[in-house]
Amino acid sequence: MNVTKNGVTSVVAEGKEGAISVVAEIGKQWSTGINQIVDGKPQALCAVPLYGGNLDTFMPINKVLFMFASDSHTTGTVIVQAFTQGILVDLTGVQSRDLTYDLNNGWGPTDQVWAKLIPANSTLTPLLIQ
Repeated sequence: MNVTKNGVTSVVAEGKEGAISVVAEIGKQWSTGINQIVDGKPQALCAVPLYGGNLDTFMPINKVLFMFASDSHTTGTVIVQAFTQGILVDLTGVQSRDLTYDLNNGWGPTDQVWAKLIPANSTLTPLLIQ
């Protein structure tokens, strides 16, 4: 996507395959990122500065974090810290994975290369935005 210094956007069939690329004309800073539709409304997944004359590239990864939480947050709120233990699951090349959860023992499996346990209070940003 191209963004003019006046904020006009246009989509072109260029850029890195499998990625979302956004380039800005020189002269103005913008914010760009990825949204997901939740309950019919766009909710930010990530947002970063887009400086004039620069290119931001986003390549969605095939990883999902599973975590239960009782803390109340508005739908679409960006969470940057784990409330409880979670499990990061790599779905690259597959449609599903088998997981378990036990209230006292946590998530499983713990012996697979595609599953990584995430301790409570962990910072989530480096796990989900690479």
